[in-house]
Amino acid sequence: MSTSIFGLPTTVAMTLLALASTLGLILLIRGLRGRREGGDLHCRRCGYNLTGLISPRCPECGTTLTARTVTRGRLHRRPVPLALSLLLLAAALAGWGTLAYRKVVSTNWYPHYPLSWVLGGAVKGDRRALEELLARTKEDRLGNKVSPVIDAALARQGLRRGTFLFSSHNNWYRILAHAYTSRQMTTAQTEEYLTQLISLRLSVRETVCAGDPIPIAFKVQECGGPVLELSNQFQVLVRDESVFIDGVRGDGHRRPVGAPLGGDDGRIRLYDSTGVAAGVHRVEAVATLVVQEKVPGKLPGEVVFMRQYREEATFRLLDSDEECPIESVSAPGYEASLDSILDSRFGVAATLLVEAPPEIRIQGSIQVEGVLSTPLAFSAVLYQGDHQISPPESQVRLVSGPPFVYCGTYIVTNLTRDTPLFLELQSDRTAAAENLDVYRYWDGVYRLGPLNIVSYLIQTQKGARQVGANCFFNELEQSLGVNPADD
Repeated sequence: MSTSIFGLPTTVAMTLLALASTLGLILLIRGLRGRREGGDLHCRRCGYNLTGLISPRCPECGTTLTARTVTRGRLHRRPVPLALSLLLLAAALAGWGTLAYRKVVSTNWYPHYPLSWVLGGAVKGDRRALEELLARTKEDRLGNKVSPVIDAALARQGLRRGTFLFSSHNNWYRILAHAYTSRQMTTAQTEEYLTQLISLRLSVRETVCAGDPIPIAFKVQECGGPVLELSNQFQVLVRDESVFIDGVRGDGHRRPVGAPLGGDDGRIRLYDSTGVAAGVHRVEAVATLVVQEKVPGKLPGEVVFMRQYREEATFRLLDSDEECPIESVSAPGYEASLDSILDSRFGVAATLLVEAPPEIRIQGSIQVEGVLSTPLAFSAVLYQGDHQISPPESQVRLVSGPPFVYCGTYIVTNLTRDTPLFLELQSDRTAAAENLDVYRYWDGVYRLGPLNIVSYLIQTQKGARQVGANCFFNELEQSLGVNPADD
């Protein structure tokens, strides 16, 4: 129950105000009626003293004098009841006024305002006006007046390009997302929306050690819009990448899909630095950004946006006698930090894909929460007991930070109930050299485990289904006809 006056609940305050109003009116009537004093006759209408009068009419007001129009004694008002009534009625009036004011202020009047008022308030930063604008857009109440609303939202999107996704202006982006998905945008508005929504940015490692490859990447950048809300509708592709180092086209190879580094979007290409002289070099890159709609049961979807980007950047290749900035870090206390993580409620979690029969293939990602905030490179190997089940050539390189993710495909020939899975982190300078902005790698080996398996997704020719870790082996035995070893 909300409070309104002097910290009292609303119902209590209204009851007290009603009592004060009633008592004030009673005292006001009693004070105005007063009481009569003395024995002289007086005109009831005007109060004229009729003592000694012979005429049948009142000389003051002309009223015919009868027993009903003549009274005995003079009327005197009662000042004390009048004063009390005025105080009570003034307090009650102030209380009722406060309640009425708060009711008016707390009431959302925006649904009743014309669109021009709401749009003007939203543009000036009125939060409730913007919420009303979003509600009208989602409920399709704007009709043919939606175009100026979209134009205003596009202007805000352009001003906020590159800002954090969940900013205070998120509702402007939701208006655009709904207008796009409901086909309310014109062709020109759609072009402007997608141009401002997604773009490509060229990233190059600023300092490259002698003999190391040159990491170069095109990154898809969210430019002021809820890309995550649209991820189920759009597929973003980068095509026709061409990279020129000092005007000479380079042949780079893409890092394997199973070995992404944190924050690189899987688009890093490594270029051989052999033959490139020490010093500062210019990189020119061209790529085409393609945005396709995701249509269930249809691949590929319709291309809704395609644009070629040309970007430039520079990097410095160190001479062989210059000190390399990539350093080995022993990280004292790091093992204790990992131990504490394994004891936390997050633990080490894995969601794995299992294909059976004839063999059991585990595919998916392993996520470790809350490791280090400072970027630090590792190489990771998956073990089942003491048996390494991820081959050395598919070792996954990790960059620490909360969280880091281990992606890969592993062939498990002897999956048992009792043999736990472990993830071993190993020293890996190459991982640091091939990342765009990591210059440190951990010098050590640490085995995390056993892994806490959250769930399995069993994939067969009949379809896929999710099962809990405790039911996984029973599902294999009963439903799939697989008889995993059971120690």
